[in-house]
Amino acid sequence: MLNVPLNHDGAPLEITFTHRTEQGQRFRVYHIARILRNKAYIGILEYNFRQDRGEREPVIVPKFYPPIVDAELFNRVQEKVKSTSSFWQNAHAHRTDYLLSGLVKCDACGHRYVGTSAKGGRFHYYTCQSYIKRGKGACDAPLLNKDRLEKGVLDQIQQCILSPGNVRRYIEMVIEQARSEQQPSAEEKAVSFAIEDTDAKLRRWEEALEDAAHRIKELRHERAALLKTRSSLEQKSSSTAKILPIPTPLMNTYIREMQERLGQKDRLQEGVFEGDNQRGESQRQRDYFDLQDPLDR
Repeated sequence: MLNVPLNHDGAPLEITFTHRTEQGQRFRVYHIARILRNKAYIGILEYNFRQDRGEREPVIVPKFYPPIVDAELFNRVQEKVKSTSSFWQNAHAHRTDYLLSGLVKCDACGHRYVGTSAKGGRFHYYTCQSYIKRGKGACDAPLLNKDRLEKGVLDQIQQCILSPGNVRRYIEMVIEQARSEQQPSAEEKAVSFAIEDTDAKLRRWEEALEDAAHRIKELRHERAALLKTRSSLEQKSSSTAKILPIPTPLMNTYIREMQERLGQKDRLQEGVFEGDNQRGESQRQRDYFDLQDPLDR
């Protein structure tokens, strides 16, 4: 059973373990990590995954054990452990004086080297984790002097990786990658297309307005020429055909005379048909002719 007291006064969280492992050791962080990653709790048997005793083919047997943990819960725990482990490894160099702790791999067993010290902290080394946990019987890889290993790695980095030419290329690659990643979003593309379409419409309207303005100017000149032509024609017609009005008194006199003559003409026609039969036809015609209006002859 795990006893995990929680501190609320800002002090670091302390974890104590009242039970021990089968070997009588106190539970450590790596014991809990192994338990959380053990697939036996979901019924899967895995073996031959450790290659420190020679290369062997890994074997996986599903449903070998009766599961005691739900598979979905187990998978969520794996994701959490993975993210936490990644954060811990990235931050490890900031919490220790050993810059290469956890980054150097042992050629003998494949485990990682971690920083250790000896003689009360006077000497510092990088030691294989297998050697620390299980002694020389698990791994007899030599200890690596901290200063010499770090200096050798940093010199190689400076010479091969951080050379002026490489740094220049790295900067160019980062700039090029940043430019390629700055792709417009779908909304930005839609807005750009709308702007281009609006610009095209504006250009068409400007061209149409320019043509319309030119046409309006031509029509104004044409209208001015037509107005000038009409004015000249009106002046010409008024000078060639003048109609003078007849005075009203003269018109009245003429109308009375015409009425009197028409009355005499009517009476003469009645006398001709009802008059003396002894007058000859020729005499009647002469009399009738004398009474006629000269305009009617």
